[in-house]
Amino acid sequence: MPTAGFARVLVLVEALSGLATTALLIAYLPSLCRAYSQRENRLLRLDDLYFELRGWEEWYVDVFDSHTGYPVLTLFRSRHPEQAWVTEEPLPFAAVDLGELQLLMARTYGERDAQRGLPATVAWLAEEVGELAQAVRKGTREQQTVELGDVLAWLASLANQLGIELDEAAARYAGGCPKCGGNPCAC
Repeated sequence: MPTAGFARVLVLVEALSGLATTALLIAYLPSLCRAYSQRENRLLRLDDLYFELRGWEEWYVDVFDSHTGYPVLTLFRSRHPEQAWVTEEPLPFAAVDLGELQLLMARTYGERDAQRGLPATVAWLAEEVGELAQAVRKGTREQQTVELGDVLAWLASLANQLGIELDEAAARYAGGCPKCGGNPCAC
């Protein structure tokens, strides 16, 4: 401990500033926890978020507002390193998951697809894959998007006829490469 007057004051100021910083962190902890908890609740319900189309804008504004005030939280759970998930642009289209797509195809074409049968459905799927290949080679982005959508629709119809959930089939890749488990693949 210094004995000179100025040095003692400096040590005292350093000690008090450390205590003040700790006190501020403790004081803000409940509001940080509340903001994090609200965000986690919404994240857990993202599967149901498309049913709340009226409330998504309010949710986005709440999350944006609360999380940009705490920069560390904007990087938490981001899909891209060093990129804030909160401030990314909203999707220019409605997000549809595989289960929804499969249900939509069953409602829209299910009866007709069942009458057509598996061999014809596989043939249609193969034809759409061929059209996608042609669009990839020579087509525009719009044509590629249309053909990719057609392939997904026929794949969902085939899965419906086979009684297989697309979510279940895609879950094979949830942990990365099904062979080595790596993400990216190390095979």
